[in-house]
Amino acid sequence: LQNISQLLRHINHRNKNQHRRSVWWRHFSTFRKELERLRKEAAFLLESPTTHVERQRKKARSADLARQIDQRIVFWQDIQVPKWERAFSQIVADIRFSSIGLVLLASLAESCRTCGITAKLNHAESKKVMDQFSQKTRTTTSAEDEDLGEAVARETYDSSPG
Repeated sequence: LQNISQLLRHINHRNKNQHRRSVWWRHFSTFRKELERLRKEAAFLLESPTTHVERQRKKARSADLARQIDQRIVFWQDIQVPKWERAFSQIVADIRFSSIGLVLLASLAESCRTCGITAKLNHAESKKVMDQFSQKTRTTTSAEDEDLGEAVARETYDSSPG
């Protein structure tokens, strides 16, 4: 997340004057800020305190911070990621700035993979497909529609030489 956040910071610095009034810039700005907040919260959880006072402070704040991170990831998965993906896809569709759009889509995909959002979305999508498939097979198979085939008589061969 550190590298992605740094890349987004550079994109923001370089392109702010030109694109700040574009429709997609608002989505980019929220993505950049949210990713930076998530990175800072995760870094706080991963750092090891050196003094007793810092350990107590971290211990008191860690559970609440972990809950906030989980809530943020759920919020991203349900609401923000589809918005960001749609906005960044529109940049790619606009040929003039497609390189920025590709970088933003790639950074969104990488951050979602890092946070585990991609795995959750894939699991939800596969479950939805399986539910649709099971509903379809339940409605199409009934006792009258099922083909049982027909009985075929077999010839018996005498196994003795002769």
